[in-house]
Amino acid sequence: MLKEKLLAELEQNRDTVLSGQQLADLFSVSRNAVWKAIKALKDEGHEIESVPQKGYRLKPSSDVLSKEGIIQYLNNINEEEIPEIHIYQQIDSTNSEAKRLITQSSAKNIIVIAKEQFNGRGRGGHSFYSPADTGLYMSVALKPKLRIKQALLITTAAAVAVMNAIYNLTGKKTQIKWVNDLFYNNKKVCGILTEAITDFESGDVSDIIIGAGININTCEFPEELKEIACSLEEDNITKNEFAAEIYRQITYVCAHLNDAEILKQARENSFVIGKKIEIDDTNTHRYATAYDIDSDGSLICTDD
Repeated sequence: MLKEKLLAELEQNRDTVLSGQQLADLFSVSRNAVWKAIKALKDEGHEIESVPQKGYRLKPSSDVLSKEGIIQYLNNINEEEIPEIHIYQQIDSTNSEAKRLITQSSAKNIIVIAKEQFNGRGRGGHSFYSPADTGLYMSVALKPKLRIKQALLITTAAAVAVMNAIYNLTGKKTQIKWVNDLFYNNKKVCGILTEAITDFESGDVSDIIIGAGININTCEFPEELKEIACSLEEDNITKNEFAAEIYRQITYVCAHLNDAEILKQARENSFVIGKKIEIDDTNTHRYATAYDIDSDGSLICTDD
């Protein structure tokens, strides 16, 4: 469609004013067709500046999630490696939708993003607060060649991946609260949920789904979260750029699980090593001190 082609061109040339005639010639359409498509994009929330006698360009402040915007930041991967991308205004959970999609799609990698989740899921059945447009709620579905015993290591690696993505884009350092939360300034800024589809007979993992919810500019939290959650408060990086960098980092760590650097980073940036933690499972409730992360990603503790 013309609208999508125009958006891709505007995303790729954010610093350049593109004339209506130039765009019309590029896509072999009339200038009126270009004007109508630009208007439709504006109606969808894209901030497009119309420069008199010159043309159009995306404003730096324009921050609308789009397939075209994400692909623009994946320009260093081969075309055949570009993932299938699905973006929703509102959805129950990106992980749940990713599960549904992998049964219907032949794509190797899938990205699912929602502008808002009404049933965002966290580890252990907890919910993840996902208000509209203030955060990035995304899941990446991959088809790795893994054994079931590597599942916990995947979650550790995913935490390292998202931590690195945030640092690469913003310069802000987060810490990993084992095993699936990122903390910034001692408060939770990101939750990660990893799910695997496995074949217990063969011991293989056929699909892995890594979900990440990041508070980018979430200013208001429910009363029960105000003291424990925070936001990156980042206005200079678009959500498309965040999504692309997180995808890039996740696919990298999943392809390099045996790289000792991943566990090294998990240990060096741990929020819990050296601290007293509460262990609460089916049979026990006790306190212990975390002192290391094992080679499979599990937390090593000593009883207090």
